[in-house]
Formats: sequence, structure tokens, C-alpha cells
Amino acid sequence: MTVIEHDANSGKGQALKTGFTYILKSMPKVNGIITADADGQHSPNDITRIVSKSIHPTYNSKSLLLGTRTFNGKVPLRSKIGNIITEKIFQLITRTQIADTQTGLRYLSADLAKKCLDIESNGYEFETEMLLLATRKRCTIKEIEIETIYIDDNRSSHFSPLKDSIKIYWTFLRFTGVSISSAIIDYLLFYIVLLLTDSTLKSFVIARLFSACYNYTMSKRIVFKSDEDSYDSIVKYIVLAITLLISSILLTQIIINLGISAMYAKLIAECLLFISSFAIQKLFVFKKTHQA
Repeated sequence: MTVIEHDANSGKGQALKTGFTYILKSMPKVNGIITADADGQHSPNDITRIVSKSIHPTYNSKSLLLGTRTFNGKVPLRSKIGNIITEKIFQLITRTQIADTQTGLRYLSADLAKKCLDIESNGYEFETEMLLLATRKRCTIKEIEIETIYIDDNRSSHFSPLKDSIKIYWTFLRFTGVSISSAIIDYLLFYIVLLLTDSTLKSFVIARLFSACYNYTMSKRIVFKSDEDSYDSIVKYIVLAITLLISSILLTQIIINLGISAMYAKLIAECLLFISSFAIQKLFVFKKTHQA
């Protein structure tokens, strides 16, 4: 057995990345890596089950197996509530349902483990970033039910409910933050150009052009941290932007015809299109494949 130590506590994420680096360098032909928490939450039987599942040919490339806890029995309230909130937020943002987003019992294919080394986070939020990366890279994700174990109310855990939860949820908030800021830029430019030109069409086109460039850049670099070929994603994004622009113009004009001013009509239309716009971006521009 090999034990690798850091001189100082650098966080769970950094510990996992250090382990990944060692395994990938010393065992270059390995198919994947199993991770398990050291606080007694995972039984040897469940770890063995994940290992046996991982050797199936389906999971040898671009895959992530999750040991999913049922949270039945005596479970600390903070853990139960925290997982429910994280699960719902993750599903809302990524359109992917994962019952236990914080499980530490996982199998990562070597390909996914290598990509995880580029994740900047070093704390507990690293595991959430891993899930986002897996959905972004179109990995096969499989949940395997395991036993829920909490020893002494999980007192041995170094997880800070407030500090670490904020870091985890911040991962999700950046998704909506970019979308909201893009909408604000679009609305303000629309208003300014409308005052200068009194042309609704020009206002739509100019505002959407600038806000779309901003949204694409921020989504690629900050939200999805994508290394996908820029040409492909730009082409898809342009198609999306044109589709949404036409939809926004038509919907706004319909609302204006109902006797509502252009400014209010624009706001109502964008609010109606906001959720569908974000969903289309996820499914079209940053399309993923999820299998459970």
C-alpha cells in the first residue's frame, strides 16, 4: 500500500487530484479509479460492488459510477437536508437527476480522472465540479445504491456545513449568474438604442449581438469551462442566438399589439423566454449525454 501525504491540509479536492496524478503516472494502463471516503461511510461490501461493476466494458471509457446512499434510518439532519437541496439545484441547472451528489464512493474512468486534474477547486466543491464536468463531457453516469452509514452522527467529518455548502452552491450559482447578467446587458442596450433610434428592430439586433457575445464567452470560460472546439460551439451558438432573437422579436411584437409599451413588452418576452433559452443552451450548444 502506498500512502501519499501533503505537508499541510490542502483540501479534499487537492487530495483526490494528487491521488489521481500518482495513479495515472505510475499505472498508465489503468482503466479507472475508485474513490472512497475515509470516515467509515462506505462499507467494504459496497466498495467491492463498485469495483465489480466498473469492470464491465460499458464503463471503461468516459464513465462515472456513483455509490448512491438512500438516506434511510439514522441520518444527521444537516446531511439529509443538504443533499436534498444540492440534488434539486443540480437537477434544475443541469437537467440531470443524481440522487446523491455528495457521495464520495465513485468510479471514474481514467479519461475522466485525467480531465478532473484541470478543475481549479481544491475543497469539497471539487466533487460537485466533477459531476458538472462529467455531464459536460457527455460521460455515462450510473448510480448504484449503497448502504447509508453515519458513525457517531458523522462527527469525524471535516465538512463545514456553512462554509463548504456555500462553495458547493456557488458552483451552481455561476450558471444562473451569467444568464441573468446577459439578460440585463441585453435589456439595457435595447433601451439605450431604442431611445437613440426609435427602432425596435435595430434595438433588438444590436442588443442581442452584444449580449450574445458576452453570454457565449462567459459560458464557455466560466460556466462550462469548455475546451470544446470553438468553431463548433460558435456555430451552434449563432444558430441558437438567431432562433431566440426571432422568437423574442415576434413575441414582443405580439405583446405590443396588445397595447403594452415596447419596454414592458420586451421585459415580459425575455422573462417568458429565459428558462427555455437556458435549457436550449444546455441541450444544444453544450449538449450532453446522460445514462443512468
